[in-house]
Amino acid sequence: MTALTDATAVETAVRKAVAETPITDVHTHLFPPSHGNLLLWGIDEVLRYHYLVAELFTIAPRDLRPEDFFKMTPRQQADLVWEHDFLAHGPVSEARRGVMTILTKLGLDVAGRDLDAWRAWYEKQTCEQFLAKVFEIANIDTAVMTNNPFSAEEAACWRRDLPCPECLRAAIRVDEMFWDWSAASKVMRDAGYETGDAPSGASAEAA
Repeated sequence: MTALTDATAVETAVRKAVAETPITDVHTHLFPPSHGNLLLWGIDEVLRYHYLVAELFTIAPRDLRPEDFFKMTPRQQADLVWEHDFLAHGPVSEARRGVMTILTKLGLDVAGRDLDAWRAWYEKQTCEQFLAKVFEIANIDTAVMTNNPFSAEEAACWRRDLPCPECLRAAIRVDEMFWDWSAASKVMRDAGYETGDAPSGASAEAA
């Protein structure tokens, strides 16, 4: 082992250790590829990240109303974010710089500013291939999902016992049981469970 004789040696050793140590991401919103559309991926989904959408409404023309935006297709929404957040104002925020980092790490041409070219590249990937690629680039060995048993769509996938790669670990998200007991209890009743009054701490309105 190389002796750490000065600050430069310590910095070099720490940077090397951080760069080479596999990471476990303990909070993600990933899903197994077998869960279909629940797993959001692709450049349009990257551009529709909620921080970027929030930034859009601070800089977009005033006639762009949120209710109109959310009626648009994902591609149309991504086009607007790209136009205003990036082309018109540049990637100056942390969220916008993150998009540039993603594209650069994937080996895509950022300088060309060609959104359609990036879409074409993503369309050539399979979900499984892309998941493995991202984990390799980021040096992630395991990611913990956020699984909501009170989402009927998601629960249906888990009941079917669909395949889940070893790199993804399940974690139950129960907060909906406390902030929207009426919706959570309905899902449980529909699944054949008995439910009672709202648990302590749940809102009276939800109960």
